[in-house]
Amino acid sequence: MMANRIPPFVVDRPAVATHDLTKRWGMQVVLDRAEMRVPRGAFYLLAGANGAGKSTLLRILMDLVRPNAGRADVLGIDPQRAAATARASIGYVPANPSLPPNRLALARKLEYLAAHYMAWDAAYATELLQALSVPLQRPARSSTPSEAQRFRWVAALAHRPPLLLLDEPFAGLDDASRDTALALLTDHLATIDTTVILATHDLGAAASLADHFGILREGRFEMQARLDTLLEHIHRYRVAIDGGWQPPSALGQATLTRTDGEREIEWIVWGPQAWAAEAFRAGGGTVTDVETLPAAEALRAVLRKKGSAG
Repeated sequence: MMANRIPPFVVDRPAVATHDLTKRWGMQVVLDRAEMRVPRGAFYLLAGANGAGKSTLLRILMDLVRPNAGRADVLGIDPQRAAATARASIGYVPANPSLPPNRLALARKLEYLAAHYMAWDAAYATELLQALSVPLQRPARSSTPSEAQRFRWVAALAHRPPLLLLDEPFAGLDDASRDTALALLTDHLATIDTTVILATHDLGAAASLADHFGILREGRFEMQARLDTLLEHIHRYRVAIDGGWQPPSALGQATLTRTDGEREIEWIVWGPQAWAAEAFRAGGGTVTDVETLPAAEALRAVLRKKGSAG
């Protein structure tokens, strides 16, 4: 049980909402009554371990997978009832960067996309293609994972959709291509009113842009909040100790990580600073330093702690 809970944020008109969303593959429950709320205009970081249900959730929003129970609302549309309408407003980068194994050159596939999306911006597509060095004459079946992923980025952004669903969008990219994609995404968000849901293990890159997050664990949302609210609740403490030191039992489940030294212990603790400092003092320790964590480190600490939302 945590010492201090983050209250759920209130969303009057969410860009994306799910209601009791449940998905099973055979006997395996992938999503268990998942309740997601994404504010309009948010950059929402969807975090969770492999197998938590992140990709399945995004695929349900695209109506590529049907839930066993519950429903989703995407920009006011039920994707099960109007999949084409919903997809026209979504830019999607799937977790698998491969392309269909056919002989079509990427240039032909781009022509198909341009005809498919009424809002396709040809000039913007050309700008993206050049920035990401997409080899348009390459047949789809011969494209490398990196080339396929760069093409996916162009396909997702070029029609300037109001919603982006990015599922491990940096997979297969080298460092230079990843940095270019991030820069393009940053510029895109600065000029276009867009809601983003990004599921990734690359928390360092994602946390620099995110303002909201959700932690999905074993198919259920353990926590959803503004990212700055999370950072207000988690701190790193350095505590000087001596022979009379007794680890404070009061911290209990509020301890996210702990690194012991001979004369100093480093803790990452969830809860009010005054409460944590008093717990350390009661155990015979002296707090020598308190730090606010970078967003990516705070998220990793919460993800490592099972039951961190209590």
